Amino acid sequence: ANVKPANHYKGDCASCHNAADWKQVKFDHALASATTNCESCHNNKKPANHFAGACANCHRDTTNWKNVKFDHTLAGATTNCESCHSNKKPVNHYVGACALCHKDTTNWKNVQFNHAAAGATTNCESCHASRKPVNHYAGACAACHKDTTNWKNVKFDHAVAGATTNCESCHSGRKPANHYAGACAACHKDTTNWKKVQFNHAVAGVTTNCESCHANRKPANHYAGACASCHQDTGNWKNARFNHAVAGVTTNCESCHANRKPANHYAGACASCHTDTGNWKNAKFNHSSIGGTDCSSCHSNRKPANHSVGACNACHKDTGNWKNAKFSHSSIGGTDCSSCHASRKPANHSAGACNACHKDTGNWKNASFSHPQFNIYHEKTNGACANCHPNVSNYKQTDCVTCHVQRGEGPGSGKDEKKKDEKKEDD
Repeated sequence: ANVKPANHYKGDCASCHNAADWKQVKFDHALASATTNCESCHNNKKPANHFAGACANCHRDTTNWKNVKFDHTLAGATTNCESCHSNKKPVNHYVGACALCHKDTTNWKNVQFNHAAAGATTNCESCHASRKPVNHYAGACAACHKDTTNWKNVKFDHAVAGATTNCESCHSGRKPANHYAGACAACHKDTTNWKKVQFNHAVAGVTTNCESCHANRKPANHYAGACASCHQDTGNWKNARFNHAVAGVTTNCESCHANRKPANHYAGACASCHTDTGNWKNAKFNHSSIGGTDCSSCHSNRKPANHSVGACNACHKDTGNWKNAKFSHSSIGGTDCSSCHASRKPANHSAGACNACHKDTGNWKNASFSHPQFNIYHEKTNGACANCHPNVSNYKQTDCVTCHVQRGEGPGSGKDEKKKDEKKEDD
């Protein structure tokens, strides 16, 4: 018998109806090969004041017509919200334009009220009268709520609020369990952030018996001695140094630091290098404690570019500091410095051969520059270099006019030599 109601879908019942309950059904338009012309079946089914556009602009889910978002952009809506939503604002709603805050065209709840854009004053109570929670600060809202788009983004500045150092007058009974019983302001000195705090044991008047407050707080494998033997900074417990001498430990480092050496570390005893009991990084490796002088057995391929190819110990003779080295040129053949040191002369350097001045093969700074003999005889004695070369950094700059003030009297003119001869005859 034909029991389908009028205008029922003419397809197979089982495509929608569950055999156990015929009322539990979902009509899947996709399975029914329905077109996007909804009105061909649902003619005149829109409620009063419904959007007049095509159904498929919003109803995209083919199994649930209620699962829908109205997209004002697709619908071609303008920013004049009141043309459709007249008289829909709740009581005490802002009287300005909707689009000032409701910028999301698919979700009207996704909104931020911008007090600055709305032209609101700093008199918050004109709109938000009697909205403060219990025990809220009684001062002006704008003293803390400075962000005009998010009222939760706030910092309470005790200094601006004129609060005293008597924290308990507002925060009574707010300390957590096992909190220090002293005054809040002894540690909480930042007036805008109560988490920014350092507990100063010295100010708090605590003794060196740390366990009285910090019992059973040591991590696994921690030193079993007294806390104060290392944690001597009363303002920062992390600023600690473990002093092996104070702790009374022996030189058997492995008893505590077993298997802690990095890869390729020296296999000998720790104390042969780590002699500073307060800082393990302050160590010097003394090569004299190991046998042999073959450096490459440990330091293979460690020479920098253009390094001498000779044996390491030819220069590195200090077994406690490899940087304390001297290169002796006497160990290499030849005196042609430029074969290794080409283009290394500084500006305004003498153009002559290096070994004319640098005769010390162990120290290149120990050099003497020998000037050509050029005696200037004056007042029965040879003149000093500085008489003519006043610039010690550039010997080419000379001051001739100090002596040769008359034109034509100078080296090669014969007049200066004649004066010398006349002077000798007078003598």
